[in-house]
Amino acid sequence: MRHIVGALTGHTRLPLLVFYDEMVDDPASEVDRIAAFLALEVAPRAAAQARAHLTDHAGLRHHHAALAEVCAAPAVTFAALALYALLQRATWLQRVGALRLADLFEVAELFRGRATQAHRGERDAAGLLSQVAALDTHAGALAARDEELMRARGDMTSLASRLDQALSEGARVAALRREQEAEAALRLSASQADATALRLAHEFDRAALRATRATSLAALRATHTGSLAELRAAHETGLAAVRAAHETGLAEMRSTHATDLAALRANHAADLSVLRTTHDTAAAALAQAHDAEVSGLRRARDAELAALRAAHDSAVAERRAQAEADAATTEALRGEVQRTHAGLQAASAELTRLGALLLHLQTPTGIAKLGLRALLPAGVHRRLRAWARGSSPAP
Repeated sequence: MRHIVGALTGHTRLPLLVFYDEMVDDPASEVDRIAAFLALEVAPRAAAQARAHLTDHAGLRHHHAALAEVCAAPAVTFAALALYALLQRATWLQRVGALRLADLFEVAELFRGRATQAHRGERDAAGLLSQVAALDTHAGALAARDEELMRARGDMTSLASRLDQALSEGARVAALRREQEAEAALRLSASQADATALRLAHEFDRAALRATRATSLAALRATHTGSLAELRAAHETGLAAVRAAHETGLAEMRSTHATDLAALRANHAADLSVLRTTHDTAAAALAQAHDAEVSGLRRARDAELAALRAAHDSAVAERRAQAEADAATTEALRGEVQRTHAGLQAASAELTRLGALLLHLQTPTGIAKLGLRALLPAGVHRRLRAWARGSSPAP
């Protein structure tokens, strides 16, 4: 956690957050995100190869633990779980464009002290684990000594039972002695001699029992020392045999590995030579076929270009003849239009004259004027018209 918190600080721009689970589950989107963040122009083929590689090697993932299982694990601290959840939320915010660099620094600053404490706790835990391992080793030695002591205790128990039997025998003897002393109270003279004999016999039995106990303990100690020495010797012998077998197996594995590697190299060189020969042959055949195809294509292109040029020249000649005919037709149409326009102008003048005539015919004065114009000569009528307008003297 301390390394992750340290990696979140010291940036001048917002870093890209990528989760391993999302990279495995949706490699296409993550590859596009990384390429966009690095401003790389990734070819579609390269992007497809990267996605295919991530998809094909998804089975190499070693762990498939859900978040609930991780939360239930006793070795995972609450601080680590909180940092994981916050980083997952920050990744989502970065996807939608709502994450700021200040927010990331705030998260790092929030977990900096916790990460240091967790690191110290891990270091203390490692020291405690080493101490626990040393204690386990010492406990194993103590267990072996306890087993030896248990065996010795069993032997001591056996001796104690024998001693108890002797003590019970002594108690019985003491009871007999008390009975004899009671009888001796009645028979003092006779019981004194018997009591003395019994006391001497009891002392003798106790001394014999003590000597037997010391001898048995010494024999047990000697037997234990000899068995321990035999076990140590057997252990050393077995360990030496295992080491020798391990060295022999390792040497055989190294020899087999060297032989297999040499064979693989030889097979690889032979296959590579065959592939190179096949590749050169195929390349030469492809080059010849390519040259022949290029020559055929060039000849076909030249023939097609010649046909296209001939067709183009013919079309240009036709277009020129058509343009000349269109120009002649246009000139004829222009003359016809001019003649039609002159006729229309004459017709318009005639229509204007007829309109004026119709206006004169609609009034008696106009009819009289028309009658005078028809009866009088043309010059007299014009002079009378000018005199009436006041532009000339009276005729």
